Amino acid sequence: MSKDTIKAAVKGSTEVELNPEGTKIRRIGNKSLPEPKFKQKRLKTSSGVGVAVGGALGPDQNGEESEHFIPLVLFIKETSHLEKVIGKEFEKKLGEELKMDVPFARIGKYDGNVVFDRSKISKETLTQLLEKGFNFEGQKVEFSLGSDKDRGDFLRNHGRHVGKIIQKKYGKIMGKPQKEQEKKKFKGKIVFQGVNYPTLDSLKAVFKALIVKTKNNAIIEEPGKSQIMELLKHHDKADEKLKDVKDFTVGLHPEFKQTRCFFVIKEDGTKEDFSFHKCLARLTGEKDAEED
Repeated sequence: MSKDTIKAAVKGSTEVELNPEGTKIRRIGNKSLPEPKFKQKRLKTSSGVGVAVGGALGPDQNGEESEHFIPLVLFIKETSHLEKVIGKEFEKKLGEELKMDVPFARIGKYDGNVVFDRSKISKETLTQLLEKGFNFEGQKVEFSLGSDKDRGDFLRNHGRHVGKIIQKKYGKIMGKPQKEQEKKKFKGKIVFQGVNYPTLDSLKAVFKALIVKTKNNAIIEEPGKSQIMELLKHHDKADEKLKDVKDFTVGLHPEFKQTRCFFVIKEDGTKEDFSFHKCLARLTGEKDAEED
């Protein structure tokens, strides 16, 4: 592009002009450039707390800025009595009760979820919800934090939809839910019923496959029955679970209706669910365990 072409373009501009000599381009009136408006974000480093300078960010709970919405997902254990309730209606009523914004609520046929901005909900409010629940038009609604698996399933099933809502409402990108507790993972080989398993996951796969291939309410035959019997010895209520045991089966979890788990069938025909993850956790000494 020639100098004459540039000069001609500048003459028609409302933002810039040529200097008197016609050799340089500057802002009209030779105004100084505006100061860049960067937001600061505190970062934890090995030597203390540092400050990162970045683009447009929104405020977080510490008065700092964050471009991400970190969700706190609560799980509603039972929704059969709320079947005709719309999520928007539930959001509004719960928000009025808590005197805060409720970003998202889902009321499904069997269960539901409420999503809060982690930086906005206080520990007191969270404890209140978990311990006392919420009275919705005379109907008690109970909440739980769920497991890491529950939160992962929620993101896979509803994350994209909720993310769009969060972005539209708050102009933020939804991040991943934080783990409520750090888990002490077992690492090493496991010997179970005389078989060497190279990892805990390889043993978990045995019981996951058993759940997948067993139809609801079908009796589990050998060798699956013996495997479950041996595993159940590591349950924290093993004596209670194994008393008068007759068979084992698979069915829908009594609280999380979209999840299938093992059940003990007693001699009198009654059934009791149990978590094989918790049994494995006690077997290996893990700090925490996922739900089935």
